[in-house]
Amino acid sequence: MDRTASLRRLARTIRVSLFRSLPWGVRVAHLFLVLADDFTLKTFGRAVGSVFLLRGVKDMPDPGPRWNPKSRKPEETLPSGYFTSFASQVYRKNLGKFRDPELVEGAMMKVAAQLMLNPEQVNPDKNVYGQNVQTLEVSHGAIKAGMCAALGQ
Repeated sequence: MDRTASLRRLARTIRVSLFRSLPWGVRVAHLFLVLADDFTLKTFGRAVGSVFLLRGVKDMPDPGPRWNPKSRKPEETLPSGYFTSFASQVYRKNLGKFRDPELVEGAMMKVAAQLMLNPEQVNPDKNVYGQNVQTLEVSHGAIKAGMCAALGQ
């Protein structure tokens, strides 16, 4: 075994033992932080990108060699950062307009779930730009609906 592999193994065991020594609440908070950070950009980008690819939207970025549209969960075969630029664009534009990160993240979650459950909403005749504009408008509508629900209207 080479030196770097043994150092990695030792670092992993130390990290695991340190993490186990933390209080339960800190460990749960860390888990929620990782999940929340992961969802907003990476998961949204992969979920929306996989729906666009499956529906045949034109001019999509290359999904790479691991892309398997026949998989049970095709979004998991996409690269980790696939379509993240679009996800960050949606997040930035919505956050700039509505100024509430929790509301924006909730709306992005609803839009991703809506597209995954109803992929026929995606028009395969549009190119990526046209589909991105439509998705951004849908996310604006989801945020406005969330604001109205929060206000009780």
